[in-house]
Amino acid sequence: RIQLEQVKQSCLLLNHRVEGSETVLTKQKETIVELKKQLKTQELRHSKELRALNEAHTQVLKNFVQKHSAQVSGLESKIRSLSKILRSLVPEGGASGEKQEDAESGEG
Repeated sequence: RIQLEQVKQSCLLLNHRVEGSETVLTKQKETIVELKKQLKTQELRHSKELRALNEAHTQVLKNFVQKHSAQVSGLESKIRSLSKILRSLVPEGGASGEKQEDAESGEG
């Protein structure tokens, strides 16, 4: 009879331990589920931030290209104007340029 009582006590203790372990496991599971939700939320937020950064970067690059294209066009236009002026000042064949070079080399 004493053995039966000891067995009952052991069973009650084991049952109590099992219930405690189940409670701990349930809490851990709930924690994991909550962490997964938080991770998903962070992933979505980071994805949106990344898209916004990408769009901003693309716009900066477009603006840079437009600005520098305009500058290059302006420089090309100035070069064409200067070329026309130079052509109008220097006769065809560059004869006066050759004479000037000869005179400069004779001075040295």
